[in-house]
Amino acid sequence: MTKFVKGILAGTMALTLAACSNSSAADEQPKEETPAETAETETAEAETAVAAYKFTNNTGETVKLSVTNNEGKLDAFEKELKDGESASVEYGEVDASLSFTVLYTTESGREGKFETLHAEEANISLLKEDDMTGSTPLAFVME
Repeated sequence: MTKFVKGILAGTMALTLAACSNSSAADEQPKEETPAETAETETAEAETAVAAYKFTNNTGETVKLSVTNNEGKLDAFEKELKDGESASVEYGEVDASLSFTVLYTTESGREGKFETLHAEEANISLLKEDDMTGSTPLAFVME
């Protein structure tokens, strides 16, 4: 009986090892990209988006507004806005990976800065200090 049990255990062990070693070395090697896949990746990286923003000054003071492209590829936008006034900035279709910094300074000297504005179409409200719910000095407005 002991020989029988040992035989079954040896057979089970052999089957288990065979099942575990069923994958080939080729399956474990990293796959190289084909030229078509490389071109597809480059196309995906070159996606575009419309960068258009409407800023409304809701700070209660006149502000000096500046919008700059973080990569330095696009011209900066500068405008003075009285309380309640709006200004639109349109860069058109740009590389979707571009980002912008919005900076404004109020008459009283308070500075609002938002450094991660992405290429998108958005209505943005410049906030007075009392209306801020955190450290972000602006709010995206749904219209």
